Amino acid sequence: MQAATSGFPSNPPAGSVVTGTVTCTNLGPSVAANAGCAITGLPAGATVVCSPSSPTATLGAGASITCSVSFTAPPSGTVTITGTATTTTADPVPNNNTATTPLTIVPQADMQAATTVPPTVNAGQSVTVSGTCTNAGPSVAAAPTCVLGGLPPGATQSCVPSPAPDPMAVGATITCSSTFTAPATGPLNITTTAGSTTADPNTGNNVSPAPITIVPQADMQATVTGFPASAPAGSTVTGTVTCTNNGPSPADNPTCNVSGLPQGATVACLPNPAPSPLAVGASIVCTVRFVTAPAAEVTVITGTAGSTTVDPLPSNNRASAAVIVVAPVPLGPWWLFSLPLLLLVAATCKRSLESVR
Repeated sequence: MQAATSGFPSNPPAGSVVTGTVTCTNLGPSVAANAGCAITGLPAGATVVCSPSSPTATLGAGASITCSVSFTAPPSGTVTITGTATTTTADPVPNNNTATTPLTIVPQADMQAATTVPPTVNAGQSVTVSGTCTNAGPSVAAAPTCVLGGLPPGATQSCVPSPAPDPMAVGATITCSSTFTAPATGPLNITTTAGSTTADPNTGNNVSPAPITIVPQADMQATVTGFPASAPAGSTVTGTVTCTNNGPSPADNPTCNVSGLPQGATVACLPNPAPSPLAVGASIVCTVRFVTAPAAEVTVITGTAGSTTVDPLPSNNRASAAVIVVAPVPLGPWWLFSLPLLLLVAATCKRSLESVR
């Protein structure tokens, strides 16, 4: 009786399905009674199907028992498959009753990445993103890595555990996170990349991308300066209305409007036309000139800053300054009647002062 193995790969990847054949043949010259084909060294869960079944009552000269073997390669190590041919009939050549095939398992670690981000954020908002890197096995992962990509300049990541365990057990996870201020414009494409120096059976899940839409924000602020608190009736008054983009994003279609001016007032703004978008920190400066009314009144000049970009602080879009117009006091007829009395009082005060001296 002679045993032989065939079809087994010498270096199967961990987790792969391994198949092969063990054959036990009666080389004769006599019929083999109670012929068997035993297989040892298989990992748990292996299946063996023999034809004819083993043992069999008789096996003619030249006939064989063929056993198909199948199993899942373990995470690591060596599998030594041994086939043994047996019979109760005397065997003239027992040295070929056994055949052995060693299999060296190639470790495989399926490193899987996942990314969690808010889908939409406002420019200037605090944002937290996270990524997880999991070893889905079947082997431990040597030198595992987990990296967040696509972060804005200056952003950093922190990971737990740190440092990552080496090797990383099957089912274990590294979690990395980063908190940063959303940039002025977007989008951002945050990625998590999982890796290790162990062979990966499925590299398609090593990278997990997640986009973030950035909603631009432009804080347009109005200020009114240079106008006097009061001015004589009929006088010329000048001042300035300034509309500034405090960001954090450029302002589309910026405007700087001035209202509350009397008839005939002039407003000259620079730059003209206003650039669109208006850069962060840039301003539209409007010089205002008008002649005050001939009678007493209060003129309220209002500047209004705006744009079509979302404004995170609309409360500072408007600013106002009041100019009190002071009318001259008219000289009525009572001055003519009072003048002699005033002269008399003045003369009396003069004599009093001279007598004191």
